[in-house]
Amino acid sequence: MCAACYGRNEVVKILLESGADKDATDAKGLSATDFARKMNKKSILKLLDYDENAPKNVTYAR
Repeated sequence: MCAACYGRNEVVKILLESGADKDATDAKGLSATDFARKMNKKSILKLLDYDENAPKNVTYAR
C-alpha cells in the first residue's frame, strides 16, 4: 500500500511477482488501489489492473 501510495513502480512489480495480495485492505478498509487512486498514481493503477468502471471506495476524505 505504501509503494502504491508513493508511486514505487519497481517495488509494486516485485511485490506482485512475489504473490502479494493486491486486494488486501488496511484497518480502514482501503486497498493499494485506493491509495494509488487517491494519490493519482496512474502507472501503479495500470500495474494493479485497475478497472475504472469498478465501484470506488469513497470512505477516505480527499
